[in-house]
Amino acid sequence: MEERRVSQEELIEIYDLCKRKDIHYLELRLELVDHIASRVEELWQEQPQLSFKEAFHKVYKSFGIFGLSKVADEHEKVVTRRFWYTVWKELKHWFKIPQVLLTLLVFATLYLLMLNWPVLSQIVYVINYVAIISLVIYIFWERRQMSKKLGGDQSMIMGSLYQSGWLFYLIYFTPFNNWILFNQDGFFNLLLTDRGILINTLLSFFSVLTMVCSAKLLRMAKSETVSLLERQSHFQRTAQA
Repeated sequence: MEERRVSQEELIEIYDLCKRKDIHYLELRLELVDHIASRVEELWQEQPQLSFKEAFHKVYKSFGIFGLSKVADEHEKVVTRRFWYTVWKELKHWFKIPQVLLTLLVFATLYLLMLNWPVLSQIVYVINYVAIISLVIYIFWERRQMSKKLGGDQSMIMGSLYQSGWLFYLIYFTPFNNWILFNQDGFFNLLLTDRGILINTLLSFFSVLTMVCSAKLLRMAKSETVSLLERQSHFQRTAQA
């Protein structure tokens, strides 16, 4: 007896369902399509009398009461962990010998220069501010371009890039915003104080760290987009064959 296979139309039906169930990340959606199709075919070997909808319903029920939503939620956490893992990995790299010596030298020099020429603290802040805003705009533009190539979909690394925008806000803008709220002195005057210079140095360090990590994630996302385009086109060819 010929082994029963999931048809092209049925593959499209599985794919569309995964998309409707908020499986945003393309690689996860493609993996789920393959996984569900394989499970349906295995079920047909045991119960060949089942229709596709009956077999699919049984497979879908095996995901539990929350269905594919639980899978989607778990992968949202993976996206966040991937971003923080990249940050942590880069941070450890900076603090390995001999890199740690260069790291300390650069930021200690920056701190001493700002301490001796306080106006430099204001200049450094403005440079950081402009660099961060420019990078965030560039990342979101690139993210949008990659999403267009994928037909409006996104990869998990593209999701991780979204985290960088929020991290920039948390580590760079929030402390100074709070400082402005609870101090009567002018903002740029605060940057001239010893405390302001120290905080500005620390925030410069974390800003550079996050910018480097974001640039690496962006490079990874571009590479992954090419790979996903091949997988997506292969799936589409399979589905339309």
